[in-house]
Amino acid sequence: MILLLTLTLTLLVETSLAFSTSTRQNTLQPNINHRTVTTLDYPKLIENLSKLTSTTPGKLLLDPFQPPTAKTPLEAISLYETITEIEHLVTSNPTSPYNNLFNSHNCDISSLLKTATTTKRILEVDEVKEIASCVNLISNVGKFFLNLPRKEYPNLCEYATNSTLILHDPEFPALLSNAFEGDELSSKYFPALRQLRNQISDQQRTIASQITSIMRSDDMKNKLSDSSTSSPSFSLTNNRYTLAVKPSFKSSVGICHGRSRTTKTLYIEPYELVEPTNFLRECESELLAEEARILRMITSEIVKNRPQIDLGLAAVSMLDTLNARYLLGAKLSGKVPVVGTSKCISVKGARHPCLLLSNPNPLSVIPNDVSIGFDNNSCLILSGPNSGGKTIILKLLGLYALMAREGIMIPCSGATTPRVDFFHEIFADIGDMQGLESELSTFSGHMQFASEVLRSCDDDDDDDDANDTHSLALFDELGTGTAPQQGVSLAQAILERLVSSKKFTVCLTTHFLEIKNLASESGEGVYKIGAMSFSNDKPTYLLQMDKTGESHAFNSAEAQNVPQDVIKRARELLSSDSTLYADLSSKLQRELDQLEAEKEEIASLKADLITSKQNQTKQQHDLEQQRNNVKTETSREFRKVLQRKERDLQAILDNLTNKSNVDGGSNDKKISKLVRNAQNELVSIKSSLKHELTVPMNVLEADLSPLRSCIKLEDTKTLQVSDSLVVFNEKSPVYGKVVTVASFNRNNVNVDYGGLSLRLKPAELARVSENYVEAERETARSRKVSKRVMDEHKSSNFKASSIKSNSNSNSNLHLRVDSNTIDLRGMDFTDAQSAILDQFSQTLLSSSNVVYILHGHEAKKGSGLKSQIRVWLKKKQKNVVSFAPADRGDGGDAYTKVLLK
Repeated sequence: MILLLTLTLTLLVETSLAFSTSTRQNTLQPNINHRTVTTLDYPKLIENLSKLTSTTPGKLLLDPFQPPTAKTPLEAISLYETITEIEHLVTSNPTSPYNNLFNSHNCDISSLLKTATTTKRILEVDEVKEIASCVNLISNVGKFFLNLPRKEYPNLCEYATNSTLILHDPEFPALLSNAFEGDELSSKYFPALRQLRNQISDQQRTIASQITSIMRSDDMKNKLSDSSTSSPSFSLTNNRYTLAVKPSFKSSVGICHGRSRTTKTLYIEPYELVEPTNFLRECESELLAEEARILRMITSEIVKNRPQIDLGLAAVSMLDTLNARYLLGAKLSGKVPVVGTSKCISVKGARHPCLLLSNPNPLSVIPNDVSIGFDNNSCLILSGPNSGGKTIILKLLGLYALMAREGIMIPCSGATTPRVDFFHEIFADIGDMQGLESELSTFSGHMQFASEVLRSCDDDDDDDDANDTHSLALFDELGTGTAPQQGVSLAQAILERLVSSKKFTVCLTTHFLEIKNLASESGEGVYKIGAMSFSNDKPTYLLQMDKTGESHAFNSAEAQNVPQDVIKRARELLSSDSTLYADLSSKLQRELDQLEAEKEEIASLKADLITSKQNQTKQQHDLEQQRNNVKTETSREFRKVLQRKERDLQAILDNLTNKSNVDGGSNDKKISKLVRNAQNELVSIKSSLKHELTVPMNVLEADLSPLRSCIKLEDTKTLQVSDSLVVFNEKSPVYGKVVTVASFNRNNVNVDYGGLSLRLKPAELARVSENYVEAERETARSRKVSKRVMDEHKSSNFKASSIKSNSNSNSNLHLRVDSNTIDLRGMDFTDAQSAILDQFSQTLLSSSNVVYILHGHEAKKGSGLKSQIRVWLKKKQKNVVSFAPADRGDGGDAYTKVLLK
């Protein structure tokens, strides 16, 4: 917060009293930085940024020739944090009032404030209205940010702090807000004005009535010069109401205030109107005096509140520029970078912002991956053909460094977050400094620039406070414009001096072979080289790191239609060593490109292999899931069978009980035998349940022996899309399955199996034979038969004989299964009651009458859920026939078995 306050106060000092361009132009930096920002196209970028601001002071804050907004790395980070907050504010609420917060007024009132303060002149109505509109904007901004959650938007709220100062005295904003109605002072807000204006209106109506009466009188009709017209009129002459009268009646009508050009008409004020008009003019004078008094009072209040207005205006202006930064970043599809202090730049998919803004098709701007300053690297050497894009990359690095200090998002298309560190000084020597005014040649201009950069390097060495400062130096064709050997020597010496200082990150373009070789000769990674690629005799504008580019001068000459005989002669004049080097370099580059292509192909094959493995794993998982689903479904079916058989046995029991009562117990022995048989059959079902559950899994297994009759696929020459093949790889999860060909090439076959896509080798597949087709049909028939047999087994009823009529035997026939069991463990007594009643209702609706309640054991008798439930069942439940602990085989005393009516 202290950092934000410092930055904000600095900006306030710069802007509150100095919004004139002339004042700012007098504080330009040295010419070297002026040249830097110009050659980097920075003014064009700032011009586009300025167009997105809404206030005049905001536009004046954006001066490309002033030092960038952020003076330290922390200030740069703070700017980007604020931009991120704006992005969150806008995207989280697209209809937020923030979107139109700065559009209501341009806030160009600095000259009016100066007039009111220094000249003591009373401001006019339109001038006061201008200031009132600006104060209203400041108040609205202050109110908006006062209601914004400070924890969520700390930086924005801090920048807006000074816009809220004007709200501390609410009477002043209220005065300016209510002072006007349209283009005049408000009669509602100022009662004296209302009274005077009403008097004036009434007097004007009285005078109009008198004039009408005078003109209609018989005595006056003959005296009017325009009496022949159907509607004679009156006029204002010297601010007096006059009638057009014939000269002969001058003395009898009133006071003459003028005459026509022909002197045939006099403009006379009737004697009857003199006093009413005088009274009207007195009222008008009083109104003007009252308006002047009010304007004097408002002007005084404006002067009194000038400090709060200045601070609020500066805060609004800064917020306006911050909003413009966000808008420009969104327009550029930019990202907020990481800002460090290690003199590094790394951006994936970097695009030149000025090219994006000027190009009607931004997607045509080719992205590049740029990186400099990492792993002991201090110098990036850019090589390649003329017009190949080297200078664009050079400008891009410098422009990104300036944008990081101005809080502008970095345009890039990479998935990773861009990194642009803070550079205290940025030097760029791009283009030609030759000129008659400066009396400099091209080479002299470059050397003058290099001298300034080296002097800065020496100053840093002498300054203890500069130990943590880093600078960026950019050179375009350093050392050109003079004898090549001397030029390259000077270029290398300058580079070595800057790199050894540890204070500079350097990037340069060059065609010098000696400079290119620095990357391979340094051995410590201090120098890195990159090349602008050249394909099919044309530049691609793509930067390739760790590659040395050729100048391709002859290709460029051919592209510019230089005669072929001249180019041929130039090739002959080229020294044999240079020719040999160029040929070897080209050959090496071709081999490197081939290796790179093979590397990419290997990477693609590896990715395909990984994808295939992942697909196989997924298919295996899906098959396992299908098997588990079959098991689950089979288990569910057997539970239904058990419940059905239980109900059938219960019906038999009830029938035999009734029969025993009718026979009077004569068949007790027979009934007892039937009960024992029924009980034994239930035990048999229960014990065989596990065994029965494995039946469907046996049905799933196919007889794969007919695969031997299938012919393995040798290649894909005779293969066609939609052919049916058999998977012959025993390790494949679809071994032995018939698949359909979707597509293929020489090495791989893409097949479809039940909606699953697989990539297999030809050797893993086989042609489908007639024997295999017949075997598949037989397997399908067998599966149908097996399913029918299993269904018949599931639906078969257990046969039972008579049973002995007593309650103990009856209770043994209710087998505990999941469908008639409710688990209450972990519940309190109240929740347990509700769950039990729900289970009772479901059981009775399913035509069953037994419920098993799982409540667990008690640590101490009478102290747990079990005792509470059983006491409740005994006292409260009308649907309960009886209840008791479950049989030992069904869980014992941890369960309560309940019989329902």
